[in-house]
Amino acid sequence: MLDLYVAWLEDPELSIGVSMSSNYWDTTSRYNAIHISKKIIPIIHALNKAGLLDLAKGSYSGPYVRGNRTTRIRASDVLQGWFAEATFQRDDVGRVEGEELIILKDADEGLVEYDDTDEIIRMREELRRYNEVIAAAFIDIPVLDQPRVDDVAIDRYHQRTRRIFSRSDWGLNGRFMVAGGKV
Repeated sequence: MLDLYVAWLEDPELSIGVSMSSNYWDTTSRYNAIHISKKIIPIIHALNKAGLLDLAKGSYSGPYVRGNRTTRIRASDVLQGWFAEATFQRDDVGRVEGEELIILKDADEGLVEYDDTDEIIRMREELRRYNEVIAAAFIDIPVLDQPRVDDVAIDRYHQRTRRIFSRSDWGLNGRFMVAGGKV
């Protein structure tokens, strides 16, 4: 619900991608910092049935297209009304403590579990310290009417940087990413 609230604040039409596969929700995964289980799937269905969510089942781009089957949810008009009356603010919603910063993806862009090495621990700690510095800084572009540049939000809520490696290979890419965009 908090993710839906934050998405609604950014743009009432913004959807959140969620997997409706019970295999996805591994509570022991390093990528699941708040240990959400597959019980989220019936909860999503119940919220949709109650009229609190707009749900678009996994999209499909055409034959032979890999991936792109993620279900999308957003706050319904009813839930948006409740959000508008909420007594909490955006500042009351923070990041997950212990959120993984070093991401390893396979060739299909799926997340790969891995064991920590001294080098990975060093990279994670360096990135954690970098994120602390950025979070304490005030970053702004004063000429912007809206806090966005090419659909990348420029505000203190989108200052978490992660490092993403591709194709299950620590030697490939290692790109630094912020809020869905490259740094």
